[in-house]
Amino acid sequence: GCSRGQRQLSMTTSTPIPGSKVGRARRRLGQLWQVPTFLIGLLAFLAVAASAPWRLTPQERAFADLLTTLRHGLEQGQASDVLVGYAQNAELRMHPFRARSAEAHFLIGSAYYRQAQQTPAADAKELWPRALEHLENALTQGVREADGPALRYRLGFSLYQLNKDVPHAIELMTLGVEKGAEQPLAGYQLLVEAHRKRSPPNLDAALSASARILDLTPERDTESAALARLQHADLLIRKEQRADALKELERIGPKASREVRVKARLLQARCCEEDGLWSKAIPIWQELLGDAAHVEGGPARISYALGLCY
Repeated sequence: GCSRGQRQLSMTTSTPIPGSKVGRARRRLGQLWQVPTFLIGLLAFLAVAASAPWRLTPQERAFADLLTTLRHGLEQGQASDVLVGYAQNAELRMHPFRARSAEAHFLIGSAYYRQAQQTPAADAKELWPRALEHLENALTQGVREADGPALRYRLGFSLYQLNKDVPHAIELMTLGVEKGAEQPLAGYQLLVEAHRKRSPPNLDAALSASARILDLTPERDTESAALARLQHADLLIRKEQRADALKELERIGPKASREVRVKARLLQARCCEEDGLWSKAIPIWQELLGDAAHVEGGPARISYALGLCY
């Protein structure tokens, strides 16, 4: 009887009562909202804490807006007087904001650079030093990567205009011209001129810049394309690469202006004569007979050249 009573007691304690829960208590569905709410609150707290160093005071916000206005004005080609007005305002207010100092110097210097470009050379002599001072400060302090090409080109251009440290000026312009010049084509033309003026001339660098001019000049602009080929051929001749020069000169056709066409034919004839290509020079001189009035020495010069070739 005792054993039977113990079995009944054991069955009573081990059998779960319907509707009851066994083990760890489970949360009801209505309580589960507390978990995501807690996580959202934690993330918001961390975000506020992390952003504290970057939250701007009203003065910082006003200065940042001024720099943004100046940058947009430069990008959109606003009048240089307006840009310099923004720049002078930024110059007066920039000192407390060291974190934006490099950017401020770059934008202020760019405003003076733009004004100097649009000012007659005699009056621009007072503006280039201002541009140079700020652009040098920007380079020393370090600007963001996106501003690097424009900074280098504008700094090099300013140095070149002041005839200061010309080799370094050319180096800076070369580094920045492709992505930093407002008009890369004009930038490469300046580089060709600068390399040719060096003593001695750097013909290899001039040829490299001239090749980019050929790439950037649209063929539909017949006169500009002809001038680019004439310049490139002249550099090739100076490097004694006459065969390559002839290829460029032959591409200058009858649609080019008479002045360019005559210069091209004279260079062609010179290349042929220097390489002993007499039979190839004869039709070039014969073509020049029609423009004899525009050839130095006139018909007599051309007749002598033809006699020499024959």
